[in-house]
Amino acid sequence: MAFSIAGNRLQMVERISTMQKVRGEDQLPCTHVCMHPKSSKQTLMLACSAAQEEVQHWELEVDGAQVFSYSQTHVFKEVNNEVLCVDYNKQGTNFATGGSDRLVRIYDGETKQRTHECKPQWNQDQGTWVGGHNSRIYCTRFAPSGNLLLSAGWESPTQVFDLRTGSFERSLKGAHVSGDGLDFKQDTVAVANYRGYNQLQVFNYLSGTELDLTQVNERLGGCHAHAARFSSSGKYLFVVTSQPASLRVLDTATWEEVAALKGINTMLSTAATHPLDDSLCVVAGSKGCLMLTKFSQK
Repeated sequence: MAFSIAGNRLQMVERISTMQKVRGEDQLPCTHVCMHPKSSKQTLMLACSAAQEEVQHWELEVDGAQVFSYSQTHVFKEVNNEVLCVDYNKQGTNFATGGSDRLVRIYDGETKQRTHECKPQWNQDQGTWVGGHNSRIYCTRFAPSGNLLLSAGWESPTQVFDLRTGSFERSLKGAHVSGDGLDFKQDTVAVANYRGYNQLQVFNYLSGTELDLTQVNERLGGCHAHAARFSSSGKYLFVVTSQPASLRVLDTATWEEVAALKGINTMLSTAATHPLDDSLCVVAGSKGCLMLTKFSQK
């Protein structure tokens, strides 16, 4: 179905129910969706997690903002782990998962074979375990170089894993992530926090300097932020909130809201932006639904 929200320039142009697994009477939520960097304007290649022991890969055939068909291309299992997040690196050669067992796993994007399993390491000097997570992992995100991977969870600092050394290099404190809440654009990191204050943070990854987004967070009111994703050029930041559910589009030059989709009757937790189209974004959440959204740029 297609509809627009009066007074806004953001349209929900298609809603497709893809996650068909059922637990009891309810469909599982789509906890995370990411778009393959080699997606074209006609074919969107997605990877999805749905709080079960698997990662699903999908292809959507589109023409502009209209979805004509979609099909599942691959599924693989992570036994005894509810997968809650998945992310491709910039080249699409690897993807990473995280979930209920508190481990980050990295896979070859072509063969789907695991290449790394990121576990806490024993520090002989300190006599303690370092790195890793002590609770569920809700977000994994590759740095633009592909060498570093950030992972974040509910009760843990954000961890930085270096694929070159195969170890955790450092921790970043302060984030309260409960969804698709980390994203990079060059040296800039956006963090979506699941709380009613300071919901959105943006800082320079190298210097640690944080932007003052007091007015932006005040405009969000008491909303909790689940996801933050930059558009391909970095011109826009898509922010997914709950309480109430909404999708906001911010201009990163002014941090003004340029589009919004509100009054959504399902909880949203994740967003994926298109590598070629700044205005296109896939959002997903409860009841296993994915929604393709597009807004008119000035």
